[in-house]
Amino acid sequence: MAMLNIKSTSPRINDVHGSATSWAANDLQPTPNRFKAQKGACYGRLGDNLPPAEEVVELYIQNNFQRMRLYDPNLAALQALSGSDIELMLEVPKDALQDIATSQDTANSWVKNYVTNYSTNVKFRYIVVANNVNLSDSLAQFLLPAMKNINNTISADGLDNQIKVSTAINPGVLGISYPPSKGSFPTEARSFLDPIISFLVENRTPLLVNIHPYLIFSAKQKNVLKNKAKLFEDKQNLLFFV
Repeated sequence: MAMLNIKSTSPRINDVHGSATSWAANDLQPTPNRFKAQKGACYGRLGDNLPPAEEVVELYIQNNFQRMRLYDPNLAALQALSGSDIELMLEVPKDALQDIATSQDTANSWVKNYVTNYSTNVKFRYIVVANNVNLSDSLAQFLLPAMKNINNTISADGLDNQIKVSTAINPGVLGISYPPSKGSFPTEARSFLDPIISFLVENRTPLLVNIHPYLIFSAKQKNVLKNKAKLFEDKQNLLFFV
């Protein structure tokens, strides 16, 4: 996943600043300490004979993984994370999107049940409101209202300086995705993305993008190898993968 720290509502990706270790959309200076990468991994739970959440968290700790992405508010995982230093990115599932978008009370209950009740001992960093909502998806109309309602509750609980509310988009929404310095959003996506980006700018929050570097590498291996040294030449506009 890439985190884009948004500087403006421009459709060009190279008009934003990105960092794997920054959490607010402020202008960043490319110092070594500022861009020190941290390791993280997605905690997928689809499968058979899965280990208990306590063992998974211990595995993260043993391998010095500082970040976890959890695709649903699994109570066992939240309890296992209690007291750890792992920073959590927690997702609001798509099937909850419409109810949360149309009811502030529902948003309040969701945040209370899965965030506030654990926030003393769990290091929440992001609430990801849905994953890969497409422009043509029937749920697209509910994405921004749901983000706003979740953010309202986070702010009312006094957690807005600690926890940021965003969403994760599919790289397919990009008109141009390679190389990253030429990335841009197509015109037809602007009506969907511009209000979301404005909300993120207002709340100093990055836009999250699901990017799979290996697939990019395997498809464009020669170009990546040839130009990899140029990736970090432009110190004003950086994109880091995490």
